[in-house]
Amino acid sequence: MPTPSSSDDELITTKHLDRYRQIILQKMKGYAPQHIAAALSESNIEIDRDKKGNNVLKVVIRREKYHGVGGLADARAQEFGSGIHNKTNFQSPMQKKYGTGPQGKIRIMPKNKTFLAFEWETADRDLLKASRINHWQKMKKEGSIVSEVGLPSFAGFGRDEKTLLFNWVDHPGIPPYKGKGYIGIAVRDAQTKISGEIGEDAASELIVKIRKIFSRPGGVNK
Repeated sequence: MPTPSSSDDELITTKHLDRYRQIILQKMKGYAPQHIAAALSESNIEIDRDKKGNNVLKVVIRREKYHGVGGLADARAQEFGSGIHNKTNFQSPMQKKYGTGPQGKIRIMPKNKTFLAFEWETADRDLLKASRINHWQKMKKEGSIVSEVGLPSFAGFGRDEKTLLFNWVDHPGIPPYKGKGYIGIAVRDAQTKISGEIGEDAASELIVKIRKIFSRPGGVNK
């Protein structure tokens, strides 16, 4: 069998990288929640080189591209967890604003309405009423200026007592999907599969680094 030339090596490497990308995508779709799996495509896995010329596969999810589709808005949270379940030092804009830290709850404010409304039949209405009354009495007694943060969370009831209105809620976030996420586990699974196809040595040369990039309006968060 003839010895491959440098150009043959490059061709084989490119072919293997493309195959690796297909396998990672297949595995990611298998491990991801259904709504994320349906939105993923090969465009989410980019073939690139780092400054040293090493081959790099980048898993890139641009959230704004899928805004309103319901596909990838929670892509980072499903991989790393969010709020009190966050396994990284990443902070959401609301965590930064209210200084809760990367493992703090995420404050959700109404965007286009005055209040957040929930149908919550099991809530303790008497307790909610008392907490609201006590809060305003305390604010009045202290002569405090009511700010966005100073407002009590519970704002009252809607047209009936089945609907509860809130100025804001502190959401605990979500854990990684099934406790493991879906990207890292997919990459590890893909490495095992590709090693079986082309051999461990060749596979180790193909992928030097997997970068998970979650892009959002205003910049890229890694």
